[in-house]
Parts: sequence; structure tokens; C-alpha cells
Amino acid sequence: MCGDSHLPAAPESADRVAIIHPSSESSFRGRLRLSNRAEGATTTTLQCVDEWTGICAANARLNVRIHKFGQPVSKGPSSISSAGSSSSSGSDSESDDDCDLSNPIVHSFFVNTKTGSRSGGLRLDLGVGGEGVVGRTVSIFDSRSRKILGEGIIGWS
Repeated sequence: MCGDSHLPAAPESADRVAIIHPSSESSFRGRLRLSNRAEGATTTTLQCVDEWTGICAANARLNVRIHKFGQPVSKGPSSISSAGSSSSSGSDSESDDDCDLSNPIVHSFFVNTKTGSRSGGLRLDLGVGGEGVVGRTVSIFDSRSRKILGEGIIGWS
């Protein structure tokens, strides 16, 4: 046998990250971290870049949306129109019916930008393929302005 097949699989508790890049109508930048190190729901933290610390503090709770595919969500205007779709997760999003039908939302939950948060009681699969989140697009949505602030692709830390 070749390689390290005698080693155990990588732990499911490893962190995943997404570098959040601004949408076409925003200059928001940040770093989203997902972790299953603690028992229960996935722990989520969003670190905002300096110039956005004010909006992160003001909003305190931004909506994290994990999409089905790893393609960009905000190709045109980043304002979301009602499309009549719903999230498959039972999480605490205000308006899961607002999404781009070409890349539907599979998980949606709020993150407290000051303290971090749990993913709406949901333990996310931090793996690849199937229900895993690695390789999927994540968008940060401001429900006050009803705009996507930024987006990125979930990967390993």
C-alpha cells in the first residue's frame, strides 16, 4: 500500500473558512469561520475588515446564506428580489423566500458579528460533496438594506 492509508480520516471538527469579497454594490470584506469543535450546532464567526467594523457593529446580526452551488450569486445588482423559494434548513432566517433561483439557498442563519453564534441549532456537514459545505458559495446578506454585502467560497482553513 502507498500513502498514509493507516492514518485516521481528518476530523470532522476542523474549521472551514470563506474569505468574503464585496458584491457589486458594496465594499464589505470579511472572513467567515465555521467550526464543529464544540458539541451541538456549528459555531460561526464573522470577522469584518477595519472599514466595515462600523456596519458590523451597527448590524450586529447579518444573515449567512450557504448556496447549493459554488458559483457567484451577485452577478448584477446585489439587491435580492422575492423569488418564492425556501431554505431546506430549519434555521432562523428572517426571509428565506428571497433568493436567486439559479443558486438556491440550502442553509440560512444569522451570525452575531460581535459575539459569533450558532448556526440556528444546526450542525453543518463541514465536508465535501453530498450535504457538505466545502466548495459552496456563501453570501452575507443585510436584511435592513435587503442587499448582498459580499460572498465567498467555503474552503479549508
